Amino acid sequence: MLTDITRAAAQHVIGIMIFPKLWSHMWLYHGVADYVANFIFDELEPSFRIHDMSLARTLLWTRVERDMRPSATLPYYFFDTWHDKMYFRRDDYHTYQTETILSMVHQYYDFRDIGNLVKQFLFRGTEKYFGPTPTTFVKHLADKRLKKLVRDWYKNRGTPILHVNLDENEAFAELTQERYSLIHSPEDKHYNWTILIRCKYVVPMNTTHYNIWMYSNNNNHMVNATEIQRCLLDSHSTGK
Repeated sequence: MLTDITRAAAQHVIGIMIFPKLWSHMWLYHGVADYVANFIFDELEPSFRIHDMSLARTLLWTRVERDMRPSATLPYYFFDTWHDKMYFRRDDYHTYQTETILSMVHQYYDFRDIGNLVKQFLFRGTEKYFGPTPTTFVKHLADKRLKKLVRDWYKNRGTPILHVNLDENEAFAELTQERYSLIHSPEDKHYNWTILIRCKYVVPMNTTHYNIWMYSNNNNHMVNATEIQRCLLDSHSTGK
């Protein structure tokens, strides 16, 4: 639950500065926000527990009450899952805790610098490899505010792979992106991101491995961008 709040905070702040004008940019935006959120959570998680020992208990209580008063207490941007939205509802039980996490994130990280890094990802989204070039990374290493984040990202850069798993009724699709090293063996997986969305348009393919950053009509190798766009539109229109 704490990682969900951190992810929502990262998406909220990054989304205000970076406006993805194309649906294809949504995946880059979500991927970068998720990575930043996970990185921040690993750094700040001990502080969360020290700062507010009631946070976990409060969130558990909020989950019980999550069907009540669903209006947002903070403007959120492009959250495509119900679980992200529920942490920003106007709810007296956890509004203070959410604002506390936002203030702690701002205290330790300058999102303006991270936002500039995100822009570079958006501009390179359709090229062969995901993200900025190694030369760009090296330039950012001189910035103390981004040094740890960039060093970790540079070390773990790789080829993004997308797994698409459908449920029995083909009503839900679980999209899991995995990151493999370009230098080490293909089995050397560093981390993965999973997104669960409601989707009625995904058609089972011959393989479950796709590169979502390169688009092609050959569905045997690449994800069909049009189908994914329909999934996103469907998930937003249904509010799921």
